[in-house]
Amino acid sequence: MGGGGTREADLWPEFRQPRPPGRLRPDIEALHARLDAAQAATALPDAPAARDALHDLIVRARLDGAVAPTGRRAAASAER
Repeated sequence: MGGGGTREADLWPEFRQPRPPGRLRPDIEALHARLDAAQAATALPDAPAARDALHDLIVRARLDGAVAPTGRRAAASAER
């Protein structure tokens, strides 16, 4: 990286020291527990229900050069 920028190690001297093994393990395990609980409690499906429709929309937009389903960009290009 180019010089002149302030590094994290310059701002917080404790970043210069190697972290003892396992110091972050309790935080990581607590975070995983919270994420697992949130995933179990969510009403969201495992996969999007309209995946195929979204895929078709993206393919049409890329092939036609259209931004919106109305095809405004494609129509504007045809006028030129």
